[in-house]
Amino acid sequence: MNLSRGLFAGYLRTNVRTLENWEQGRAKPNAQAALLIRLVQRYPDTVRRLAEI
Repeated sequence: MNLSRGLFAGYLRTNVRTLENWEQGRAKPNAQAALLIRLVQRYPDTVRRLAEI
């Protein structure tokens, strides 16, 4: 997937700092965010569909 952190964080309804903390292992996403991340990894078109909501 070719998305900026800012755009992806926006789709997850979180901020870039939180996303960076998840990436660096300083924090863990909540269950809902973790599920959404897994969906996007498995089905990249999920991001496009979310943008349409």
